[in-house]
Amino acid sequence: MSVQPSDSRVFRLEELEPNQSFTVSQLYSDAEMDEFERLSGDHSPLHVDAAATQAYGYPDRLVYGFLFLTLLSRMVGTHLYHAVCASVAVDFVNPVYPGETVELVATVDRIQSSLRSVVFKVRFQRGADVVGRGKLTTVFLDAR
Repeated sequence: MSVQPSDSRVFRLEELEPNQSFTVSQLYSDAEMDEFERLSGDHSPLHVDAAATQAYGYPDRLVYGFLFLTLLSRMVGTHLYHAVCASVAVDFVNPVYPGETVELVATVDRIQSSLRSVVFKVRFQRGADVVGRGKLTTVFLDAR
């Protein structure tokens, strides 16, 4: 089963199945980059100055990896009933630039019922290109 961004269903731990996937996406604009800079306090020239990144051969400033990691929070908060992110491990493997859309596909890898947790394989894509990959562990707080 695959849950798309337009699907508003919320799943309890007991309703999840191995290989079930959830997809959310976001187009990252300059305005979102500027807001993330303000909120995070990360003023790295590679994220805020296109001229600085062009000196390294990139066409534009780099979207913050932690900005597109917020898709994990969106997926959990939108589709999982009373769950929280407990652990995240992601490798950033390709750059993303303002004006591009990143899509998260999170696939149930392991359900640990006794611990009330689920491990997801996560893949962040820009079109067909993988820009990040790793895993997310969630814990479900509500046993009802």
